Amino acid sequence: MISESIDGERLLLGEVKWSAKPFDRRALAQAIGELAARPAPPLAPRYASLSVVRTLFVPEFAGRAVPEPHEGVRVVTLADLFALSPDG
Repeated sequence: MISESIDGERLLLGEVKWSAKPFDRRALAQAIGELAARPAPPLAPRYASLSVVRTLFVPEFAGRAVPEPHEGVRVVTLADLFALSPDG
């Protein structure tokens, strides 16, 4: 997933991971590490000056599996998205 911020200063490079079960610490760490290690896709030159925000989207965490920030990757859950919605 690639999205430019409304103010044109940031570029979100995201990945969505699905699982029927909540992500535990091990699964989160693995997914975060994979995303952090993956090179950015080829982008148009106009994006070169933007600040990149890497984001991992997962359905939910298991128990206290909330990850520490890792290599600049943010983790967002479904609950986080609903909290941001105007109806939430």
